[in-house]
Amino acid sequence: MKHRAFERVKTICITLLTVSMLVLAVIYIGGARFSADGTAIKTASLPEGAVVLGEDPPQALPIYQKELLPVSFAGIRYGSAGGGAYGSEQAAAALLEFAAEPMHLCLSQGAALTAVSAADYATAATGNFICLNFLSALPYQMLYALTGEGTAAAGSDTAISADRVLLSFTASGKTTLYLSDGISFYAADSGITVKPSELAAMANDSRLADFSVTENGIALSAAAPYAPKISLSTASLDAAQYAEVLTLLGYNPEAGISAASVAEDDFTGTAVAPHGTVRASGYALTYTAARDSGIAISNFLDIAKSELDIDMYDILQASISLAEQLRAIAPAALGGEGKMFLRGFYREEDVFTVVLGLYTDGIEICGGTYPYFAEIQVQNGMFVSVHFLFAALTKNSYSGALFPSLWQYNYAANSAAVDTLRLYYRAEELPAENLDPSWYFTGEKAEEVVTE
Repeated sequence: MKHRAFERVKTICITLLTVSMLVLAVIYIGGARFSADGTAIKTASLPEGAVVLGEDPPQALPIYQKELLPVSFAGIRYGSAGGGAYGSEQAAAALLEFAAEPMHLCLSQGAALTAVSAADYATAATGNFICLNFLSALPYQMLYALTGEGTAAAGSDTAISADRVLLSFTASGKTTLYLSDGISFYAADSGITVKPSELAAMANDSRLADFSVTENGIALSAAAPYAPKISLSTASLDAAQYAEVLTLLGYNPEAGISAASVAEDDFTGTAVAPHGTVRASGYALTYTAARDSGIAISNFLDIAKSELDIDMYDILQASISLAEQLRAIAPAALGGEGKMFLRGFYREEDVFTVVLGLYTDGIEICGGTYPYFAEIQVQNGMFVSVHFLFAALTKNSYSGALFPSLWQYNYAANSAAVDTLRLYYRAEELPAENLDPSWYFTGEKAEEVVTE
């Protein structure tokens, strides 16, 4: 009898457990379906600035994928085929993407950098090659960092900067990299090869136009570049954005602030803390460190580091991260539709200076009132000076044709030895409406416009 009673109790318990499991399953499935429906409703209208599905947010991308090294012109020659394209054209972006890896490998640790002559550079431009002209001259270590993943660039006792490179290829695809700033010339050889079939495919791109390369590495095209008119308007932070900036820079936005709001679109403010002073005006955002202090750049790195472990690549990474986060707070005031690029990287004793520029369609925006987008100084692992200029860039939907670079070069070469030839949007004052780019050259004379 005891045994039968036990069996009955066991059966009842099993039945109750089974029923409980079924009830829980129904609740879980129904809840999941409700949650899925709710999620679909919530994500139907994404907030402005949300990342497109399948793409990484800018701050999550490796630094070499952030388009910080735009080209003003790119060209290829392979056998009897080839051509070039201005920086605003997709064909130029394709050439840069293809050339980035061999360029990176040629500058990797273990490669040899040697000085060569202008004649050597010119000879390399008579064979199979890819040439790239950048918007500004950068140290070769920065070219290395902006073209691929790596640990260390090649070592050199000479400070080498270049705004034009040429990848020369033998018939078997063996690659040599040439670098120049128009005056000095260097070669880097790491023994890498590329596939000749890939070079042939790139050279037969129907989007490319005929071009040539001068002895000092300027790529010239007989085709006309197309560029939109742009407008630069004055801009400033509002009170809410200013509070976010203070939080980002390690300030308490509710304490130690002297602020005056003249108007909703003309906010000014000053915040003082033991590590320095932040000022927001109608034209710029400035941070100046207190004596023997600053903002630790490790706060803007993926992995925290002591100041003894920080190298030039960490400085570059942190500076870009700072700029991206500030632009996320105030996108219109900090560039608008313009893109950010690395304009310069300098070192003087223990102070590093990172200069960022603003560009659109392969053309830099600069001028008397807008010499750069940002200038950032780092010392002993700290941001000690930060200066961002406000300007809201908008583009006209219409793109007009400009004079070809070949025509402009020939005109300028009649009166001077030309070291560089570039298109610029010149902003001599703000606001500036309907700006067209113009060709400028440097050489024996000071930089000047080729034609008005």
